[in-house]
Amino acid sequence: MDKKKGGKKSGAKMVLPGWFASYADMVTVLMVFFILLFTMSNVDEERFMALIDGFAGERHGRGAGDSVFAEPSPFEYDQPPVQTEEPPLPPDIRGYTPPLIPPEPTHAQIAAEMANAFRTYLAPYYQVPGSVVPPGAEYPNNGVEIIHAHDYSYLRLIMNHHAYFLSGQSALQPAAIAVIDAIAETLIDHIERGHRIVIEGHADNIPMSPGGRYFDNWDLTAARANAVFRHLVYNWGANPFMIQPMGMGDLHPFDTNETPEGRANNRRVEIRIYTEVRPETTTRPTAPGVSPGFTIPGL
Repeated sequence: MDKKKGGKKSGAKMVLPGWFASYADMVTVLMVFFILLFTMSNVDEERFMALIDGFAGERHGRGAGDSVFAEPSPFEYDQPPVQTEEPPLPPDIRGYTPPLIPPEPTHAQIAAEMANAFRTYLAPYYQVPGSVVPPGAEYPNNGVEIIHAHDYSYLRLIMNHHAYFLSGQSALQPAAIAVIDAIAETLIDHIERGHRIVIEGHADNIPMSPGGRYFDNWDLTAARANAVFRHLVYNWGANPFMIQPMGMGDLHPFDTNETPEGRANNRRVEIRIYTEVRPETTTRPTAPGVSPGFTIPGL
């Protein structure tokens, strides 16, 4: 038999495994790599110089006679400078002073500014606070007082001249119209800044005559306040949602009711300009009949 029991064919060739070819290639590459390293570590100086001379012009028949390595550098320095952006210098904070934010003006400062503005326009009608207007004094010598509240929450313009309102009547007399016209633009300017205005009507303690136009002093003072309110709105276009007319009756006398002069001073209208600013109240309500949410501090 050609075969031995349990053995291979006689004369069969040995076949190498598949990974052996890759392994042999890797060993060959490593061998070439190490030979290259060895060659580079032993440089023949004469051969290296011959290589350098090979770059000379005469070697290539150019007749220049100069090596390319001998050409002058086009740069100012041996190596071209690297253009880099310099980082910005840090700000010198030693002498830096942050801008000063002015503080919000106090109510006292606002009231003083208001008073100065109204005194300018009310110069012909200004009355020294606390003085009594003589009954025979003719317009426009006296009749308007400018007083601020004790806490500077509002400024009071007191129209208490006897020529502003006749006894028992609410119609604005020419003297009152002249005063209102003199301060109307300043009032509207404060309204546009967000300052609310209250117009208070006041009367003396003389009861209304039975069967008259007004039932009592409450009706009379409300009518006087509304007369000023209508004049500002209809004649000057003031925002009605920033003005509140109120009738105070005879409960808050400015002067004595025992004399004709005192009662004349009590027949008055007070215009109060509040120093607090509420810009959101300067817009009109979106629907008719909606209250603008007007509130009076302290009430």
